[in-house]
Amino acid sequence: MWAKVADRMHALLFLLMHFTVGGPPRGEEYRSYLLRNTEHSERTFYWSAGTIMTFQTYHKGANAGRPVKLIPRFLPPKLNSLLIEYMLLVRLVQSFIAGLRGNIEAARQHIDLWAIQRDVAMDGEDVSRLVTTAFLERANLDLGIADYRHLAVYFGSAIKQSYCTEFPID
Repeated sequence: MWAKVADRMHALLFLLMHFTVGGPPRGEEYRSYLLRNTEHSERTFYWSAGTIMTFQTYHKGANAGRPVKLIPRFLPPKLNSLLIEYMLLVRLVQSFIAGLRGNIEAARQHIDLWAIQRDVAMDGEDVSRLVTTAFLERANLDLGIADYRHLAVYFGSAIKQSYCTEFPID
């Protein structure tokens, strides 16, 4: 029961993140989102200018020999609190429980990876399915993944405009 609630929280946070960061990542790009530094890669989540920032270096053209683009995305303040509480109250417990069950790899992945569910690292299709399912449960609209990206860009732009109005830059 607790694991299902934790998975649902993760799905809703994924959906909120996807719709509030402006130009959202593709499902496959979320695979590279790291919560902490690993032996081979730097983390994706940072605290910057009073908010959580994701700093991504992966993009779909990287494998075609094109230079990697650096893509910062900033979470809205209200989502910061939810994400921090989720990481402290849910993810650490998931890691602890996985370790108690002897699943050391899952225990590590709950600490390292953003895209993990049911003790398994998610691929791009898993992420797309997660976002689609969470949105369908809330909005009862059947959209394609490209439609979700367009909606996310729209919502992200509106939030950014609201944020800039509330906190003007001199």
